[in-house]
Order: sequence, then structure tokens, then C-alpha cells
Amino acid sequence: MVKRTNSYKNSFEDPESLPSPYDREEDPDDLWFLPDPEYELDGQETPLPKANATSLVRPDEWIAAQGKHAPELARAALAVGQLDMLVAQIGPGALERLALREVEALVWAAGTPVSVEEIGRDQLQARATTDLGALQQTRWAVRRLMGEGPAEYLRAFLGLHRVETSDLAHGLRARITGEMFDEAAAEFQTRVAGLTEAHAFTRAAFARNLWRLSELSLEEDQIEGPVWAARLMAQGCQTLTFVPLGQGARQVQSAGARQLGAYLNVIESGATAARVELQRLTVWRDRAREHTNFIRGNNPARIIDALVVKPMATTEMIEKAAGVSRDTAERLLARMADMDLAREVTGASRFRIWSAKI
Repeated sequence: MVKRTNSYKNSFEDPESLPSPYDREEDPDDLWFLPDPEYELDGQETPLPKANATSLVRPDEWIAAQGKHAPELARAALAVGQLDMLVAQIGPGALERLALREVEALVWAAGTPVSVEEIGRDQLQARATTDLGALQQTRWAVRRLMGEGPAEYLRAFLGLHRVETSDLAHGLRARITGEMFDEAAAEFQTRVAGLTEAHAFTRAAFARNLWRLSELSLEEDQIEGPVWAARLMAQGCQTLTFVPLGQGARQVQSAGARQLGAYLNVIESGATAARVELQRLTVWRDRAREHTNFIRGNNPARIIDALVVKPMATTEMIEKAAGVSRDTAERLLARMADMDLAREVTGASRFRIWSAKI
């Protein structure tokens, strides 16, 4: 006897089954899941207004949390103050170096792995093999962290143009526009300003949480709000235009008042890590000068100072910063690369970009 198997055992469709009396006739043009375009709501059926989610963020809770975490606040303020002094000692190159590192941490936390080398190359308009959309946002973030753009005027800070029409493509309507954006921005600024008795770090944590609920950015965006908050934290600093959080930014993406202590710990660890990074730069500078002191003249010292000022620089930029000829710059950079003091980022033979090998 031959055993027969059911060829439709694992199939959801059995051609031999009979249709059910409850089955409706399929019409490929019937978009039953969409609203009826011919049906209009009358006055009694108008949808309810959207709830104001920003009311969930209560300033009194943040003031109470700040008092509870006074030791963490003091340690974070000390770490940021020490970083501010070190940046002032090193010069403007230190701030740009920290901005590149911070943007790298932010985009990685947002799920877009872009290295600091790619960000730096893109800043110099060199060819980078990564997501162009992500690089466009990193350009904006680096400029804002470096102090460009008025933080008090959110439309200019975000680089937006005023749009009033609602006849936009579907992809462009994800962010609120026109008067709706202006009203949300004004309310956001008012609520942040209402927390003036709190420390800048507390107000920044409050603002990060409020930004997300205010719908000032796209729902999936995790860059714009943190960049604005980083600028806010640097209020009162002499040189810093932002306070870096580093890799700890991933831990406080949606921190509320109850997590303020953790947020302050991330500020302390981020400022400490940034200070260590800059200390490594000063150690490299001293080591590079020591290893090149046998070369006659002061051109090597000028090249070293140029690499300290610029995290990444083209040969032309180093030539101008050091005040040497193009041949001298190329020769000394190649020699420093052989001495393991400098490195070429692009791997190309032309239009090369250099950085200190820390």
C-alpha cells in the first residue's frame, strides 16, 4: 500500500476547499483601509485636539531632583571647569577636535555608524564613502557645537525656512512647519526659561526631555535636541561652546527627572574623557618636538603646531598655517609619518589629509 502525503499540509491555501458564505468578493481597487474620500465630518464629529505632551515635564520635579543630586552636580561642574581651562590653554583646535568626537558619539548613538575620520574628511569636502544624509547632519552638528547659530532662535538654529503651505510631499510633512513650529518653539523656550533657578546642567537635561515631547524634530531624530542641550550646558564657560557627553550619550537619550543623577554622572565622565583626550594631544606635541629636534630649523615645530590646531588638515592648510612652502610641508609630513608621529587619513596619493597620530 502506497502512503499518500498531503501536498498542502504547510500551505495556507487549499485549492480544493469550498468558499465560505461569509467571504466577500475581492476587489483589487477597493482600498477599504483608507477613509472614505466622499465622507465629510460634521461639526459634531470633529476630532478631538491633540493632547499637549509637554505638560508631562514638570519643572518642580527637576528642581527637587537637583537638590537630591547636589554631590553629582558638584562633581560634574568641577570636571567641566577643568576641561574649559584645558581647552583655553591648547587653543581653538582643541574645541574642534572635541566637536568631531562628540558628533561621532551622537550619530553612533542614533544608529548611524560614522567614524570621526569620515566626519573630518567631509568637513574638508573630501570624498567619503558613507551615508550622505548622515554626513549632512554631521556638518550641521559640528558647526552648531562650535558655536555657530543662535540657540535662542530655534528656526535659525535648525537651519529651517518658514513654510506655511500644507501641500507638501508626504516625506516633508513629518516635521511641524509654519506657525505650528513657531508656537511649539516659543513654548519650548518659555518652559526652559522658567527653570532659571536651576543649574545649566539640570536645564539641559530638562530641555532634552522637553524637546522630544515638543515635536521640534522628526520623531526618529536623536541629534538636534542633544546638540541644543550641549550648547545650553556650556553657559558660563570661558572657552567651551558645548559640553561633551561622549559615549555616555547613549545612556541618557530619554532621561527624565528621576534619572538626573545618572545624567550628571554622564556629564562628569564625558568631560573627564574629553580632558584625557586633550592631555594625550599635549603629550603627543611634546613627544613630536622631542623626536624632531635633530632636524635643523623651526619648520618641524611649526608643522606640529599646525597639527595640534587642526584635527585634520590638507597639505595646503598645513602649508599656510605653518608658513612654509608646499614642498617643505609635504617632505616633513612624510618624514613624520615614517617616524609614526603623523598619519595620512585618505590613503590617496593626491589631495591628502593629515592628522596627528596620537
